[in-house]
Amino acid sequence: MSFKPLLGCVCMSLTTQILLAIYVAVIPVQNKFETFIGLVLPVVYLNYVIIGVPLFNSIWGEANNAITSVIIMSNDIVIIPIYQTCASLFSVRKSKEEAAKKAAENQVDGEDVTEGKKFTIKDFGKILLNVFKSPIIQGIIVGMIYSLSTLKLPIYLDRFLYTIQASCVGLALFSAGGFLAKTSLISCTWLEFFTAIGFRFIVMPFFSCVYSYAIKLTNQQIRQCLLMCLVTSSTAVYPITQGTGIKVGVASTMVLWSTILFVPFMILWNFVLDKMNLFKE
Repeated sequence: MSFKPLLGCVCMSLTTQILLAIYVAVIPVQNKFETFIGLVLPVVYLNYVIIGVPLFNSIWGEANNAITSVIIMSNDIVIIPIYQTCASLFSVRKSKEEAAKKAAENQVDGEDVTEGKKFTIKDFGKILLNVFKSPIIQGIIVGMIYSLSTLKLPIYLDRFLYTIQASCVGLALFSAGGFLAKTSLISCTWLEFFTAIGFRFIVMPFFSCVYSYAIKLTNQQIRQCLLMCLVTSSTAVYPITQGTGIKVGVASTMVLWSTILFVPFMILWNFVLDKMNLFKE
C-alpha cells in the first residue's frame, strides 16, 4: 500500500488551512480567530466514509479502493487535532477575557487586572486536556494503537462493529435531516458562505491536483484524489461545532450546500481537466 496519496491529502489540507487563515486575516470581520475556526472544519473535514468510499467503489470498483483507506487518515491525522487545539485555545482565551472584564468592573484602585489575561502553563495544560478529552481524538489514538498491534478482533465484536458501520449512512442522514429542520438554508453570513464554498470546491481541488502531480501519482490516482476531495462536508462537523459552540450555523450550512453542489462541481472539474487534456486515464 502506497502512502503517497495520504501525503498529498495532508499537504492539500494544510495548504488550504494556511491560505484560509491568511484570507480571514485580511477580510473585514470582527473576530478573525473565531471566523477562521468556524470556517476551517466545514471546509476541510470531508465525508470520506459515508459518501466518498461508496462513490469511489461505484466508479473504480472495490478492487482499486486501497487508496481510500490512506486518504481517510488525513481527516484524523491533521484536521481534528488542529481544530480541537484552536477551539480550546479560543475557549480559554474567551473565558479569560470575560473574567478580566468582570474584574475590571469590580476593580479596586491600584489593582492590576491585566494579569488575568496572560496565558500560563496551567492554561496550556487545560488546552491540551480539552484536546485529548475529545471522543474523536481518543478514537484516533485507540485505533492507531490497535492497528500497530497484531491482535485480531473476536468474531462477535467484528460482526457487531460491522452492523454499526452498516447503519452509519442511515443514521447520518437521519441526524442531518434533524438539524437541517431546525436551521435556515443559509445560517451564516454571505461572506462566510461564499468563502466556504470557494475554498471547499475550488481551492482544495486545485491543490489536490498540484500535490498529486508533484508527488508523481498516476493520472488515475490524481483523478481519484480529486474525486475524494470533492465529496460533501462531513455530517460530523455539526455535532463537533455544537460541542465547541463556534459558528454552528456555518457547519449546518456547509453540510447542506456541499451535498447539493458536490456533484455539479465534480462534473465541472472533470470537464475542465478533459478539455485541457490533463491527467487522462
